[in-house]
Amino acid sequence: MDTARRIMIVDQDSNNPGDRQMIDLSGRHPHEIIKTLEMMNIDILICGAISAQLETQLRGINIKVYPWIRGNVELILGAYSRGALDNEELQLPGCRGRGRGRGFKRRHGMQRNFGKFKDER
Repeated sequence: MDTARRIMIVDQDSNNPGDRQMIDLSGRHPHEIIKTLEMMNIDILICGAISAQLETQLRGINIKVYPWIRGNVELILGAYSRGALDNEELQLPGCRGRGRGRGFKRRHGMQRNFGKFKDER
């Protein structure tokens, strides 16, 4: 999501695919992406990979984020309407359950000793 070139806006209340809108995000900084989504009153974001920072910022402006999703748009929208986005086939490889409280833990404050010899540590 941090480097997305475009996003599709879908009105949940409309079943007409013609009501969908593509928004160009080429070259936009994540801060600009947040402002764009906020100005458009987006309340749900279904996306693939996303940084923890961007996800936190989007949640901070009350956008519900469904990260680590892949696949055909129609399949994803169908799964969303059925409450089935956790289907393994829609999860990015290696990301099953990430950030959803199913065994994934983020590491914070990891220290590394760069540039020192073994005896100096």
